Amino acid sequence: MRKQWIVGLGLLICTTHAWGASPVLSNLQPVGGQRGTEVVLTLSGRALRDLEDIVVHEPGLEVSEVKANPNGNSATVRIRIAPDCELGPRRIRARTSTGISDFQIFYVTALPIQAEKEPNNSIAAAQALPLNSTAAGKIELKDVDLYVIEARQGERVSAEVCGMRLGRSAGRTLFDPSLSVLTEEGQVLVANDDSTVLWTDPCVSFIAPRDGKYFIQVNDSIHFGDARSDYLLHVGNFVRPTGVFPLGGQPGTETEFTFLGDPNGALTQKIKLPEAAAEKHFVHHTHEQGITPTGLPVRVSALTEVFEVEPNNSADKAVDAVVPGAFNGTIATPGDQDTYRFTAKKGERYTIEVYARRLRSRLDPSFHISAKDGKTLVSNDDRNGPDSGADFTVPADGEYTLTVYDQLKRGAEDFVYRVEVTPTQPAVYASVLDVDRYIQPQIAVPRGAAFGMLVNIRRDGCSGPVQFESTDLPPGVHIDCPEDSRGTTQIPLMIYADEDAPLSGTASTIRAVLVDPAKPDLRVQNPLTQEYLMTRFFNNQAVWIEKFDTIAIAVTEPAPFRCWIEPPAVPIVRGGTLQLKVCCERLAGWEGDISVRTLKEVPGTTSNRSIVIPKGQTEALIPINATTTAGLGQSQVTIRCAATVDGTQLQFCTPLVPVTVEEPYLTVAFGEGVVRQGGEIPYVLTLTQRKAFEGEATAELVGLPAKVTAEKVQFNKEAKEIRFTIKAAADAPPASTKDLLCRIDIPENGAEVKHQFGSGKLRIDRAPQSTPQPAATTASAVPQSRLQQLRERKAAPAATTEATK
Repeated sequence: MRKQWIVGLGLLICTTHAWGASPVLSNLQPVGGQRGTEVVLTLSGRALRDLEDIVVHEPGLEVSEVKANPNGNSATVRIRIAPDCELGPRRIRARTSTGISDFQIFYVTALPIQAEKEPNNSIAAAQALPLNSTAAGKIELKDVDLYVIEARQGERVSAEVCGMRLGRSAGRTLFDPSLSVLTEEGQVLVANDDSTVLWTDPCVSFIAPRDGKYFIQVNDSIHFGDARSDYLLHVGNFVRPTGVFPLGGQPGTETEFTFLGDPNGALTQKIKLPEAAAEKHFVHHTHEQGITPTGLPVRVSALTEVFEVEPNNSADKAVDAVVPGAFNGTIATPGDQDTYRFTAKKGERYTIEVYARRLRSRLDPSFHISAKDGKTLVSNDDRNGPDSGADFTVPADGEYTLTVYDQLKRGAEDFVYRVEVTPTQPAVYASVLDVDRYIQPQIAVPRGAAFGMLVNIRRDGCSGPVQFESTDLPPGVHIDCPEDSRGTTQIPLMIYADEDAPLSGTASTIRAVLVDPAKPDLRVQNPLTQEYLMTRFFNNQAVWIEKFDTIAIAVTEPAPFRCWIEPPAVPIVRGGTLQLKVCCERLAGWEGDISVRTLKEVPGTTSNRSIVIPKGQTEALIPINATTTAGLGQSQVTIRCAATVDGTQLQFCTPLVPVTVEEPYLTVAFGEGVVRQGGEIPYVLTLTQRKAFEGEATAELVGLPAKVTAEKVQFNKEAKEIRFTIKAAADAPPASTKDLLCRIDIPENGAEVKHQFGSGKLRIDRAPQSTPQPAATTASAVPQSRLQQLRERKAAPAATTEATK
């Protein structure tokens, strides 16, 4: 049984902790550091006065000192970067005793870093930068930064910028760096804006045509920029490939890779791959003159490797391959295509994944599988973004061909690809859902409380309940999810902290695990992932997304308030409503409003998501409405409670309580009614009672037209009908409605089971009018002609005028 985690009132009142706000980390400087060195980070933001530590999602950094500024707006953290730390980003969060912040990115480099010194916006004012070093700078609006280097004729010079990947600038002043190399005369020698290998950041590599000075220019591509447009500029003799071949290899093997795109031509190097399979492993070209600052991603899998041999652009020249297997090749020239031949047996099911753009190749791959007679059996272009993929069930024993090509019929030496053909396997994928649009939860769990978040579940080729597991949670923390939600596509994941859990934080791996009841020996699992939209452009266009497969969790001091749900005494019925009562207690000295809303709706229901327990009150009611098809049974419900404390938001979840959905206790059949203005009619509803009840139920008609009334009616469990008296005022507007509702409250356990039925028909008619009697005429009267009537009307005014003279 789960340990009871509700904080008692005594503990809440007696605590001596002065609650602070959840930390906000808005900036981190410097943005990078050389591995093997110590760096003092300056953290800027809010509520940092009780900073205890930083949480880093990747290994390689060690904290040796933390100093918080008493004003709470900044802090310094001294870190040691391991000499063998992998190059690239480290995602850093600030952890205080009362929360955990969003993250900022810190880049680990191989080269020593020099800070930019303004002014350096012209050739004359260019800042000197030694070869094989990194400049850390910032591009303000319409800014241009220039650095001067010296190179000898025939010397390779490479440069790359890390700007967009820092995820700092967004919106209308989005920083999209551009890179140029100028001669002493100001002529552009080489330039780049967006490179596929670096996503949207630029890189160049050239052979110096003569001894002398060269100017490296960094600016925004359309001269935007702002105070958050930081960048790192790596300049040196390192190899800056635009591609690598092959795009993968087997675990634990020493694999020969060819690095493509260097101005001196392709370079080969053997690299030992990790022992374990990996979705992405970054390989760097290294030599005596340096290491590639940003590695190239490759796959690590146990598949049999097959390499293309040209010519193989037709079925009769196809390369022999095996499945399962990995096919590696290059679409080297425009119009090129590569074909592989394999045999398979009827009924075998394979998943085909073409990796190109996901591994930073410039290829936009398409493929098709054909039978021996040339008939296309399956094809695809963009199943995974620009990359292609498909599922293929073998229709008969025999030979088949798989052909890869560029969708736009382009080709080049770095249009590399890797096709992985694997037996189709069941899979489960889990990702954290936004709290609100574009807002991901920061998981701070108060001692003795819980944090809840919604997890989206996708099951491929399997079914069954999903549970969550982890072996590296902070001490005193455990996870669970409601049993009734485990088979759904959205599962509330509850993270609990014991009352005596130490204040701490970790980046934890949480696995979604599925066991298919139909296949008890099959265990399907994948890590829970979380995506942050770091950079958005106009119309919220996603530009840079950071994806995590570790979840940052912090244990904090108890919150200055606690909330709980009063367990409902009655069920909610299909088509009915339920008022869910949420109660709170506030710590002395804190009196803020508390926002309360359901973390996940009971299946087939909706609730008001803007309910607040205002200052001075201790409870609120959340209306829940059930559809007529709401799922029957019991669901565990928790409420997400949020409040603003010292300018930042704190949130946690209430203990779970059961809410039961049942069939209505009775059914109602409506008749049709017609009432005249000023009149009244009986309006009878026929009852069929399904579940007996004690006492008197109350029925009310809702949705009556204007100036039409009907008194409430009470009835008991023996009633077969409900008889209302509908009265229409004399001036009730004529109208017709088909949307009359009948609300019925049935007493149970000191509460009411609220039903609602519809739709009844009612028409309001006009009251009858009295008919005027015709004037009396004599039998001898002769009807006048139309001409006579007109003459008399014309003469009448003249006679009247004469009489008044």
